[in-house]
Formats: sequence, C-alpha cells, structure tokens
Amino acid sequence: MVIRKEQMDAISNAQQQAYARRLLGFFRRTIPEITARYSETFLLDLVAQGVKKALRYGVTGGPAIARFVGLMLLVKPSFDEIPEVRRFLTIPDLDPDFRIKILSDLLAQRLRE
Repeated sequence: MVIRKEQMDAISNAQQQAYARRLLGFFRRTIPEITARYSETFLLDLVAQGVKKALRYGVTGGPAIARFVGLMLLVKPSFDEIPEVRRFLTIPDLDPDFRIKILSDLLAQRLRE
C-alpha cells in the first residue's frame, strides 16, 4: 500500500485540527473569562495560527506550544511581534521551549503583582 502526499497532508491537517480543538478546550476550561469574548471559529483559527507560529520559532513540546498560544490569548495575538519579545524568541543558544516557559512565567509573575 502506498500513501500519496495528498493523503499524508490530509492526515496531518486532521491531526492539527484535532490538536487545535484539544488546546481550545483546555483554554476554555482554564481561562473562560478570556475565551468567552470570542467565537469558536475565531478561537480555533487563533489556536491553529499560534501552533504554526510556535513551530516557526522552533517550539516543539506540547506544553510550550500551549504556553505560546496562551500568551497570544492573554497578551495579544501578535505578542511575538513586540521587538523585545521577538529578540528574545530568536536567541540562538537558548532552547525554544525554554524561552516560552520563561516568557509565560514572567507574565504570570506580573499578573500576580
């Protein structure tokens, strides 16, 4: 049996959509006051965009991807375009997943103050 590229792409897209739905469910449960502001369609699109953005920065771990999307929801969807944040996200010798952990920990600390 041979699986064509189109079939692999369809499987990959289905997996990405399922992952985005799981992440959205997580955020609906953990930050309902934020997610209630938006439609399901908008949030699914935002989560899918967030996953793609995170991967472009080299983020690969599930928890780090979730944190990246969480930052998009809590700060703003384009938080990674803030010059200081972009510089931090592109530091070459720092693990991408660890970068996101640091950013989200800093935000959590600021929110508690």
